[in-house]
Amino acid sequence: MKHVFVLSGNFVRVKNTFDIIIILKSILDICNNGLVSIIDGLRQKNFGFDTANKIVNVIKDIKSLGKIVWGQNNKLFVDSGGYSIIKGDVYPGDIYKFISCYCQSLVQLKDTYDYIFSLDIPISLKYSQLNTKEKIYELNYKSIKETIDVIDKYPIINDKLYFVWQFKLKSQYEIWKKIYDDFNLNDRDFTNRAVGGLVGLRDVTQIIFSPFTGMCFRILNDYIKSEKFHKPLRIHILGIYSKSDRLLLSIVEKLFNKYLKEYNTECYITYDSINYGLSTLLKFRNLEVFDLVDNNIIKYDSIQTTPYNTLKRIYNNDSVCDCIMTEINNLESIDRVDSAIKYIPINVFSNINIDNFFMNMVDAYDLINELSKYKSYSQFRPFVVNLYHHLSSKYPDIFTSNMLNAFVENIKILHAFHNWYVNDKTYQKLDDLNYQMIKKINFPFDLT
Repeated sequence: MKHVFVLSGNFVRVKNTFDIIIILKSILDICNNGLVSIIDGLRQKNFGFDTANKIVNVIKDIKSLGKIVWGQNNKLFVDSGGYSIIKGDVYPGDIYKFISCYCQSLVQLKDTYDYIFSLDIPISLKYSQLNTKEKIYELNYKSIKETIDVIDKYPIINDKLYFVWQFKLKSQYEIWKKIYDDFNLNDRDFTNRAVGGLVGLRDVTQIIFSPFTGMCFRILNDYIKSEKFHKPLRIHILGIYSKSDRLLLSIVEKLFNKYLKEYNTECYITYDSINYGLSTLLKFRNLEVFDLVDNNIIKYDSIQTTPYNTLKRIYNNDSVCDCIMTEINNLESIDRVDSAIKYIPINVFSNINIDNFFMNMVDAYDLINELSKYKSYSQFRPFVVNLYHHLSSKYPDIFTSNMLNAFVENIKILHAFHNWYVNDKTYQKLDDLNYQMIKKINFPFDLT
């Protein structure tokens, strides 16, 4: 499981190019993945090919920093900018033009990005006339058709595109299943999939569990049915950051790779969030920092108490680290800082350490094999609860009491889908389980 850092808003538009290079390099040395959106070229009232070209050039400029920032192992993801449609920044009559601009960017950036997400239009928060099953199907059919036309013309895009699934509404799930079948996407030679619709979902529904488990199994099943094992399965979860979500993703990736051993292939899971950047800007003076030393997680109460040697590992440059350390030492005596962006690598480093700790923990406690031992969750539950209490006593800063219910519920859901995989593997039963998940999400709205 890997984090994809979101390069958004003011971060991308920092005026001092040197600052961009130093901060970007520090971040990408830690997480190796960055995401840029084409949204800035399409959200304005009079957008068009000219405004789309501007953001295309910005993205090319970012990538043109080359080996200074984008090392051989670093990957650039590009977001479709479709959130502008969801928010209502795009007038309904302009959505077809938006699709065309997206496809233009798909082509113009084809040698720049490593991966790009399909343009999905799940709902409108402003224009109620769009929120019908017929209209949402029509718009997404158009988007995928034009995207596939571009891929057929430029095959290099084939391995770079992530098809985004929407699922949290029953109608959305059925629309995306139909589009998937309409274009025989399982027969096409690309195996990257993403799960969308998660941003803000907990705030609206008050759910504690991670809602993406069922879609991950749907994606896994499609991949196995397609028999395209010459390519790895790549799954991206859009817009999540909670520790309970990331712990579950660690388990899911390990579990899927156990399944896929018989096919001699692998699964790679990534996720993105704007949270690590935003939370740094909002609370850098009180930012907890986690380090991973010999598979043990260590917490520092603030960046001010973070050891110099740890900061050197984060910034990987003595002069930069000395500059950062001087500013950190002065934090308590100054009211304002010139730019809190310089502290973002510390928060990214901290959260990547937590992710790596989760991955190690899954192996250390043999959680995948333990999951497979029990035919019923009621038999497995005592192990799950005891494990969590053990972890919370050993690592209370990570495994908090608030996280317990989410962990238990997530493992219960995962066990149900695991049983489906072991004993069934039919689409009918998988759909039944996913409809149960949608009902459990209980989103207070559906398409008409």
